[in-house]
Amino acid sequence: MATSLHYVLLLIVSAGLLDAAVLGDLVTSLPGLSFEPAWRHYSGYLNASGTKRLHYWFFESADSPSTDPVLLWMNGGPGCSSLVGLFTENGPFRVMLNGTVVYHEGSWNEIANVLYLEAPAGVGMSYSDDKYYRTNDDETASDNYLAIKDFFSKYPEYSKNSFYVTGESYGGIYVPTLSALVVRDPTINFKGMAIGNGMSNYDKNENAHVYLAYYHGLIGDSLWRDLINSCCNGTLEERCMFTLHQDRPHCKDAFNTAHHIVFEGQLNFYNVYHECRNSISLPVDKLKISMGCLDTTSVDRYLNTPEVRKAIHVPDFVPRWEVETPAVMLHYTEVYPDLSAQHREVLEAGKRIMMYNGDVDFACDFLGESWFVEDLGLELVSGRKMWYYTAQDGTTQVAGFITKYKNYDLVTVRGGGHLSPADKPFEVLQMMKNFLVGE
Repeated sequence: MATSLHYVLLLIVSAGLLDAAVLGDLVTSLPGLSFEPAWRHYSGYLNASGTKRLHYWFFESADSPSTDPVLLWMNGGPGCSSLVGLFTENGPFRVMLNGTVVYHEGSWNEIANVLYLEAPAGVGMSYSDDKYYRTNDDETASDNYLAIKDFFSKYPEYSKNSFYVTGESYGGIYVPTLSALVVRDPTINFKGMAIGNGMSNYDKNENAHVYLAYYHGLIGDSLWRDLINSCCNGTLEERCMFTLHQDRPHCKDAFNTAHHIVFEGQLNFYNVYHECRNSISLPVDKLKISMGCLDTTSVDRYLNTPEVRKAIHVPDFVPRWEVETPAVMLHYTEVYPDLSAQHREVLEAGKRIMMYNGDVDFACDFLGESWFVEDLGLELVSGRKMWYYTAQDGTTQVAGFITKYKNYDLVTVRGGGHLSPADKPFEVLQMMKNFLVGE
């Protein structure tokens, strides 16, 4: 069987359908896979600065790989592996507890070629020979840019395809800082960026939490009155910036109490209407140290089996895969408290942006993002209205709301949390289709 497969691959290379340089990255078999993919996928490493090697997993489009766009996907953290996105959100694979890998029908590679990048070095299966993993926003953006350049060097057949940078959470920093570099490079056919439940402005995000907590019934009238009286001079302003008045003891105490209720209690702040998904091997409080209430037990087991690591071309010296990497998280310097400048640079180059938010996420909430976009002062094209998707029973349902500015879509995903593609896969897939075709 292996000899036959090798012969077929040689025929593919000789026919010019696959560059010999990337033949070594082609995934020819995957342990536990329960279906035969109709598309190729590749796993290997891309060069960044110095001795940094960033792990990637690239999936061809199931539709038309030669013409469909290339989407880069990055999870956040900083320090979270993008393979979480692959296996729990928008990728074609789902791992069962018994190690079986099944197909996920909400996969983004139904409409695009999708590149998952584990960044910065030290995250997931990415590494640096010097094992130095202190980094920051600018260095991460630069390394990601070099990795993208290396990707298009390895896969020149995709260099003419439309290219989009996408991501979520701390991807609200990763995506625009990388896009600001890519947009200056005329050799990359960059068309725009999409950010899901991203961190775009720290102050706006934190202040919006308080409003959302009250109007979702998480904090009561008494605490709300304390917040308004001590932080807002007794007046309910359109935007009371609670964090600006932390020098007032009563305001600080009330704000900290509200923050504790939402983020340090037993609520799933990634989706306040979901229960915490306990892990078989980890109690809830341990899960919250890593990925909130997300149970990644099956993914963790799967990616750390020797057979899987060999199948996706991970060297033996690379440490075990983790959802989040403390060596990166604890030594990462955050540079940008606000990303307005990067958003404007992308827009001024005539590129497109989509900001989407699950509307029940408290980690990076829709209200703070709405304030962020509003303050960009963009030209309004159409006011807030419903958008729709076709449910699995064939009915047309409300998927959320969209406000369209010039080259900028602000979208909510109804009932979606921080990991909107996981909570609402078919709605988010429709949303991405709409964005890519300009609807």
